[in-house]
Amino acid sequence: MLLLTDRRAARTDLVNVVAGAVQGGVRWVVLREKDLPRAERVALAVDLRAVLAGTGGTLIVAGPDPLDDGSGGSGGSDGSDGSGGSRGSDGSDGSDGSGGSDGSGGSDGSRGSDGSDGSDGSDGSSGFGGSDGSDGFGGFGGSDGFDSAGPDSAGPDSAGPDSAGPDSAGAGAGAGAGGAVHLAAAGPYPPPAVRLVGRSCHDPAELARLSTEHYVTLSPVWTTRSKPGYGPPLHPDGLRRLVRLSPVPVLALGGIETPQQVAACVEAGAVGVAVLGAIMRAADPAEVAATLTGVFATRPTDRTPISDTWPEEGT
Repeated sequence: MLLLTDRRAARTDLVNVVAGAVQGGVRWVVLREKDLPRAERVALAVDLRAVLAGTGGTLIVAGPDPLDDGSGGSGGSDGSDGSGGSRGSDGSDGSDGSGGSDGSGGSDGSRGSDGSDGSDGSDGSSGFGGSDGSDGFGGFGGSDGFDSAGPDSAGPDSAGPDSAGPDSAGAGAGAGAGGAVHLAAAGPYPPPAVRLVGRSCHDPAELARLSTEHYVTLSPVWTTRSKPGYGPPLHPDGLRRLVRLSPVPVLALGGIETPQQVAACVEAGAVGVAVLGAIMRAADPAEVAATLTGVFATRPTDRTPISDTWPEEGT
């Protein structure tokens, strides 16, 4: 399961919400918050990577900039070091799901310019993987995490990244070394040359444009509370049709709030799910995360895992 952040929708400090989700089994987190200055966003990325450190988890950044500056400082084009960047836990990146410059979606599940909806995204403490507790993403260590208020979003999961996946370099790499980004359907094309790339997609035409991406999110699967008019929703049957067309593993996104919905997405062919509102708005993020990710612990899957190599390279 992958978790998408939205500090505006969060019931408390965003880092605390993510920490609770990680406690509940989430290992993949997508940092959205594209409206923040880069220095503040880098500072927030440092905090979230610290939360994921030691769990084998991965922080994915919505947009083409992985915010991976080595020391953790912002070191952005503005020259700031990010040391003074606030987390912006009280700020908002667009909990209404409107797309930001990064293309991430919103808590309402709307896809934004990237097409991601970010309304859901949960996984199991065992990861998106099979009954053995593996994440099934080929190294997408985290159980959740996706996009944000801009043109991109995405993310996967798992507590035990395998040797073939993006987290194979160890916990440090899982926390973000080498770069991990989630892009909007609108672009950029081709994707940046980073360790892990996800993209938001919604239809056959967008799937046909994929090149070196490692996974996609497909949305919205269901309508969302924050943006009821967004869609039309794919529903499990529509998700199933698009999964068959995708050359890479799929994470289902949009309106996913219950274990039954998670199971329906897996049955439709998704390797996992991405969740936003269900955890961001939860009174107890750890409990909700554990409930949703628990589905993966009891449902073995033969789905193709997410890997950091394009399909032709891995066969």
